[in-house]
Amino acid sequence: MAPMLVHFLGIVCPATYDGAMPVVVLEIFFVALLIAASIAIAFVSAVVLVKLFKGQR
Repeated sequence: MAPMLVHFLGIVCPATYDGAMPVVVLEIFFVALLIAASIAIAFVSAVVLVKLFKGQR
C-alpha cells in the first residue's frame, strides 16, 4: 500500500500527490469572489443610474 499524506486542509492523499487540488479550490474561490464583486458593481451602477434619471424630473 502506498504511503498516505494528510494535507493541511485535512485531505488524505497519496504520497505522490502534487498539491494541485488546493490551487484549484483557491482558484474557484477567487473566481467566485470576482463574479460576486462584478454583480455587486453592476447592481450599484444600475441603482445610481436609476436615481440619476429620476432626479432629472
